[in-house]
Amino acid sequence: MAAAVAACGGSGGGEPERPPEAVVQDFLRAKRAADGARMCALYSSDYREGIEQDPDNERHLSCERLAESYARAFRDDDNRLSGVDVTGDEAVATVSCEDSTAPDCSLPLVREDGRWAVAGGLSPND
Repeated sequence: MAAAVAACGGSGGGEPERPPEAVVQDFLRAKRAADGARMCALYSSDYREGIEQDPDNERHLSCERLAESYARAFRDDDNRLSGVDVTGDEAVATVSCEDSTAPDCSLPLVREDGRWAVAGGLSPND
């Protein structure tokens, strides 16, 4: 199953763009709470579509159910944001990792429709 990670609800009505750090923090809180709906709201549209159409999703579960299942299976209350490297409309957050073989993990983000969104799962940095 694809790993779950973050896209924020759209900005509009003159709201300022939330920085990617805030989106990552929201994602980590949602992951700790196993809040699949909030996690999916933080995903980019491409990532959301990709995990729902993943061949491993044989039961055709919704993004929300997949994210909740991922969060429950990989709950790590110690995930902490270390930093974010932004390049144009893409960013990579460095997060402490639940993988004991890696010092930290990466979480990709993209700017989509004027907001930052999680564009993939937490991946260990070897």
